[in-house]
Amino acid sequence: MNILVFTHYSSLYGANRSLIGFIKGTINTNIQFMVVAPKAGELDKELERLNVIIVHQKLFRLYYDDFLGLIKCLPKLLLQRFVNLQIKRKTKKFRPDLIYSNSSVITNGYTLAMKLGIPHLWHIREFRIEDYNLRYFFGEKNLLKKIAKSDQVITISNSIKESIVKGVQSSKIEVIHNGVIFLHEIRNQNRHYPKNRGIVFGILGVIRESKGQLEAIRAIKTLVDCFHTQIYLHIYGDFVESKYRRKVLNYIKTNSLVDNILIKGFNKNIDEIYNNIDVLLVCSKMEGFGRVVVEAMSKGMPVIGKNSGGIPEIIVNGESGLLYDDVSDLFEQMKKLLNDEELYLKLGQTGLETAKRKFTIDVYSTAILNTINRILR
Repeated sequence: MNILVFTHYSSLYGANRSLIGFIKGTINTNIQFMVVAPKAGELDKELERLNVIIVHQKLFRLYYDDFLGLIKCLPKLLLQRFVNLQIKRKTKKFRPDLIYSNSSVITNGYTLAMKLGIPHLWHIREFRIEDYNLRYFFGEKNLLKKIAKSDQVITISNSIKESIVKGVQSSKIEVIHNGVIFLHEIRNQNRHYPKNRGIVFGILGVIRESKGQLEAIRAIKTLVDCFHTQIYLHIYGDFVESKYRRKVLNYIKTNSLVDNILIKGFNKNIDEIYNNIDVLLVCSKMEGFGRVVVEAMSKGMPVIGKNSGGIPEIIVNGESGLLYDDVSDLFEQMKKLLNDEELYLKLGQTGLETAKRKFTIDVYSTAILNTINRILR
């Protein structure tokens, strides 16, 4: 079976790490993958280790977040036909049985599948407007029509399913939560409550306004003001919005938080990150799923997450993690973990059991394979 995959970027953030997990989960099957990515990047190294064929082709996202972005879509639109012809030429010898689009922000996979008359599976991982403020050039209704014409749609949460069900037949949509780690790789973690060295909160992912890093920083400021103790926040990721970068750095400097807030940049060594923090924060305004939530759970680490999007589908408040609604609520939830060792250990252990039971790559890849086999039956 030959599967042609389209991915919208070439780094190793959530969507591509989930894609790698799926491919690893099919290692003992007869599936051959070819992945079309917009350029060379960290993704290539992972795919090469898995003997996956890689094709580089610039892919245009026909999305905008402001008027200037809308204008920039016009030349992309003119080039899109040429790009699709190039993709068809570069992938012709592969002869795919199915095309798999790993995101809803590119439509090239859908276009090629329609042209070749072969099945198309759309794996939707984002809300687009609610999480990234991205609007499709031809309108949301037009995009939903394309999605509805696909043979099957996978969403990574019920929350995302609800966002598209108004335009796509419900029976065509299957919810498959991301798998983050193989079951055999999960170890019983003996995490220790941070007693004497202070507590380190961490937040992971690309640094942009929709990811809510500033909300975490504001909560840290309130904690430091109240307790005058060793409280730290490590931020892992790269800035992608210059205005937000200035806003974040200015807030840190103005409020004398340079010793408490460390911006560490992108780090692909996940184990190193989780070894250096005590509690994970997920502050996205609207997260499609929350892959990092499960990563932390699999390490036995407590998680505090925003009560929106797909996060409440992972965290049971007070059992497998803590949920919050606004910055004052976040402060209260963080404060609980400063003083309650029993709660800290309970959240970590229950989260670990949840990750083992529900969010392994074993479960994830099997579910996607079953969907693909059903399409091709």
